[in-house]
Amino acid sequence: MNKLADMAIADNQLHSPHYLKSVTGMGDVRPVITSCDIYSSKGVKLLGAGANVNSDVYEHLLHHKLSPNLDQSLMTEDVLTYQGLVDEATQLIALDKRLAMIGGTMPDELALTDILRTVPLNPAVSFKLTVMRNKHPSLFRHSLYVAIVSAYIGFQSGLNKHRLTQLTTAALLHDIGILHIDPALLDRAHQMSTAERHHLYAHPLTAWMIIREFKEYADNVLEAILQHHERLDGSGYPQGLSGQDIGQFGQMIAIAEIVASRYGKDDEPYDWLRLETILKLNSRRFGRDLVAHLKVFCEEEAEIPPVTEQTKQLIRQHLYSISAVFAAWESLREEGQHGGLSDFINNRMRNLKTEALDAGLNPYSVEKNFLGMDVSPRACAEASILLDETIWQIHEILHEIRRRWPDIDHRQNDLQTVCEWISDTETLLQH
Repeated sequence: MNKLADMAIADNQLHSPHYLKSVTGMGDVRPVITSCDIYSSKGVKLLGAGANVNSDVYEHLLHHKLSPNLDQSLMTEDVLTYQGLVDEATQLIALDKRLAMIGGTMPDELALTDILRTVPLNPAVSFKLTVMRNKHPSLFRHSLYVAIVSAYIGFQSGLNKHRLTQLTTAALLHDIGILHIDPALLDRAHQMSTAERHHLYAHPLTAWMIIREFKEYADNVLEAILQHHERLDGSGYPQGLSGQDIGQFGQMIAIAEIVASRYGKDDEPYDWLRLETILKLNSRRFGRDLVAHLKVFCEEEAEIPPVTEQTKQLIRQHLYSISAVFAAWESLREEGQHGGLSDFINNRMRNLKTEALDAGLNPYSVEKNFLGMDVSPRACAEASILLDETIWQIHEILHEIRRRWPDIDHRQNDLQTVCEWISDTETLLQH
């Protein structure tokens, strides 16, 4: 991973037209007023204090780096306060019985909503969260959900109140960098290019660069924001850290994000089972000790529909594709290729093999997996979810190879073999 390139992308995102559009768009429906004069980085006065900021000034501000930045120079009605944060959390808890359940396990002095009242709300950060709440409500709810689940994980892990506040702060703010990227990248139907993925990979850096400007936020809060997409096996981003190089808060927020991503999805059946299977397959990436705290999110709540022949056939197809990918990887290993990319692929595929076997999937032998006709609906659902997640993990390995590509020595003798494996794997997954 090219750290200099990632920093350059993050720096550009700080002055993103996408965030400017969100702010000016909010000004179309509620007053957004400048609290001071706004200048360009070259000293040209662009707006005076007391000016309305709405879509009419978008083009006027678009091509300038602003001083001070928008969050430090604007005010609006109904800016997010502690009470507003608590009210939003209370509504979210009322809509999700698991959040209500975990809240009931916390002692009165560590109530989830009371912890939110201790989060430092710098005025500029409050403004940014207000933009998130009003223009990107799903992202705001996700951030709040992650904050609540992180606080619960922290409590279960024995954190004291001060550290719970720091953890909850980092969790609430972890995704503010997303406000500065193109919203189209977050559309589930959008197929991201390699260049677009680099913009997504940079968002933890962008959030870190935003929050480090404010003295209210401790170093371990900044560290957690930067590391919330790192993974214990080194497969995360933006730094590719592994093991104990990842701070405790970053690890907790990472797994809280997995929990938050599974809920509120009306288009996916039996999410409780999907989450349980995902955690089972990824326990080495997130840490078994943290996964153990999440049993409350994996309780059965709905009847699984009967098994259809179409479902069985799809499972068979996925099994054959996965077995073929692993067979191709074994052939790559048998050729004895060594080098940066070959070693990287071997490490990632070896970890995925271990995780799959731990979860009950033998990636080498189709016959030893689910192929029978007499199978329970739950077993069928588990198999389908496990296979989907395994295929997703293989895709992630391919994306990580592309992320690392600019940093490798292109004189390595394993490049042709690796490229052939990538091409063969992509073909197998398409089939």
